[in-house]
Amino acid sequence: MDSETSIDTKKAYQKLGFEAILEAALKHTYTPYGKEFLHDLTPSTDPEKVSENLAYASEWMTILQSGSNHPLSVIDDVTEILKASRIKENTLPLEDFLIVF
Repeated sequence: MDSETSIDTKKAYQKLGFEAILEAALKHTYTPYGKEFLHDLTPSTDPEKVSENLAYASEWMTILQSGSNHPLSVIDDVTEILKASRIKENTLPLEDFLIVF
């Protein structure tokens, strides 16, 4: 990587306020999936990825500004249930089946 394209990631994150934005977003995250997604999130310089993420953000802003409720606050964490269901010849208990489906 030449000096013209070299980016000091830590300084760039500080200038963007990325950590502050991440912390604020985590306070409003209801699901373990959302928390995991946010922890793995990094800023991108790929124009295609940036455009895609801006479209997602725009869609969410439209939903939030409409005043409509979204059901994301009531999603159960099914991670352990799904892990158990992958065990060969394992049957989901009815209670778990109802949560997943």
